[in-house]
Amino acid sequence: FNPIPRERFQSYIINEGRYINHCSLNKNVDITSNDYKIFQLIAARDIQKHEELFTDYNILHKHFPFIASALPTYVSC
Repeated sequence: FNPIPRERFQSYIINEGRYINHCSLNKNVDITSNDYKIFQLIAARDIQKHEELFTDYNILHKHFPFIASALPTYVSC
């Protein structure tokens, strides 16, 4: 499927995705989509002011295969 052009999706990942880091043990956000056009960032727990946003890239990749999984060199938090 190709709901939006690849270049447009990449610009979203570069602009918006840069604020979400990988953490397999202490994720505090999830990403959902019903149509693969609009992606919603959902808090998985209360997030404190100035706290980093974390999600598990491997789980994200299972739901959205076009988003890369965590690299083996990524440090677990």
